[in-house]
Amino acid sequence: MSDNLVCFQDRTEALIEHVPSDMDMDLDDRISQLSSVLEHLPMGILIHSQKNVIYANSAACRLLGVDRGLLRGRHFLEFVENSTQYTNCRDAFNRVLSDGKELVLPEIVVSSHDDRQNITALSVHRLPWDGTPLAQISLQDITAQKTNEQALSLAKQNAERANRVKSEFLAHMSHELRTPLNAIIGFSQIWMDEVFGPVRNTKYLEYAKDINHASTHLLEIIVDILDLAKIEAGGIRLNLEDFSLDDAITSCVSMLQRSLETGGVSVNFSITPKTLSLRADRRLIKQVLINIVGNALKFTPTGGQVDINVKQAGPASIAIEISDTGIGIPNEALVTVLEPFGQVHQGSYVSHEGTGLGLPLAKQMVELHGGDLKIESTHGAGTVVTIYLPHGN
Repeated sequence: MSDNLVCFQDRTEALIEHVPSDMDMDLDDRISQLSSVLEHLPMGILIHSQKNVIYANSAACRLLGVDRGLLRGRHFLEFVENSTQYTNCRDAFNRVLSDGKELVLPEIVVSSHDDRQNITALSVHRLPWDGTPLAQISLQDITAQKTNEQALSLAKQNAERANRVKSEFLAHMSHELRTPLNAIIGFSQIWMDEVFGPVRNTKYLEYAKDINHASTHLLEIIVDILDLAKIEAGGIRLNLEDFSLDDAITSCVSMLQRSLETGGVSVNFSITPKTLSLRADRRLIKQVLINIVGNALKFTPTGGQVDINVKQAGPASIAIEISDTGIGIPNEALVTVLEPFGQVHQGSYVSHEGTGLGLPLAKQMVELHGGDLKIESTHGAGTVVTIYLPHGN
């Protein structure tokens, strides 16, 4: 039962209880005293004997689509067509009149006399009057509310379906694109290495390097999109194993060695304790580290520094903190960078290539492990990304 129905129910109960209980006052006089107040309530009110309605306010007449003169003398159950609801209402209504227990039905369908079907919240309680058992029936039309709820639910289902279709499409297309790209990368590498003999025109070697670089970059983007699609579609299962964080970080830094050499940025890392291990999906955690450290290297100018610090954050958690002395992220963009494709398109960020998937992917991969990812940044002064992961001792 809605809060409004409870409120009006309490109010009408209070009004009825203050009607004089003089035995010489007949029922019509008592109802007459109430009608001037009940007429102004937006909620339908019926006063009902064991057999029929003896009073209905204007709101009840509108809800049931019946003039007051025609409604009086009819039983409320005539407007309840659903057999199950009819039986429940009848049995509960009889109990209300016999033992005074309140009946509350948060949602029933009431068929009005003018062929409308209204979803209604219903409350019935016994009136505190002596003599003939009477019940007060309170009705609140919640049709619009339920229609809106159904529309929202349908919209949510459609959005979820569209998202699943999109994720499935991305996963399929990413797979289809990855196969020819691997061939392009492989053949361009053979060309660059001059496996089948020297290439006399060095210009061709430059073209081969350009093809290899562009294809490798495109493949990285496609792999990111594929991973994102799999996560959104719930298609990634964790392959848990115990491994050394020291080894995992060393491997990631080694993979980024080329960026370190060309960017002129130093990387330092420390782990406390040195033997700290983690039970997680090794591939995903390494991907998280590569994404975040790679981002730090990309946005840190020559001569800058990236620090990786790993420590116990609590009895069942570890923190991997990756800080840089780069260009930082504007405060208003901190939420955007964690959204898929949410690049920061301003200032120094415009000149850096990428899809904006690195941080969102890292965050989702961390959350798959039951962890969390936090970002703190000062524009122009660097960024700190902290990864929290569950860690059982």
